[in-house]
Amino acid sequence: MNESSQAIVAVKREVQLSEWQRQVQERQEQEIPVDAWCASLGISKGTYYRRLRKVREYMCQQMGVSKMSVLRRG
Repeated sequence: MNESSQAIVAVKREVQLSEWQRQVQERQEQEIPVDAWCASLGISKGTYYRRLRKVREYMCQQMGVSKMSVLRRG
């Protein structure tokens, strides 16, 4: 894959993660139960939690925090 293609893939991924982050934040702010929210979007709970994990991992990466340091705190 050339540099241009890699850049496009990276931008698409960031847009996707940004959308997922917006959706998760919206659900949390409206205090909608996960089941109801997932049903309204036509996604499974597994998909919701997978997206949530990906958003959290991305945010940790952006902040320079490793996943292991976060797991150790829990």
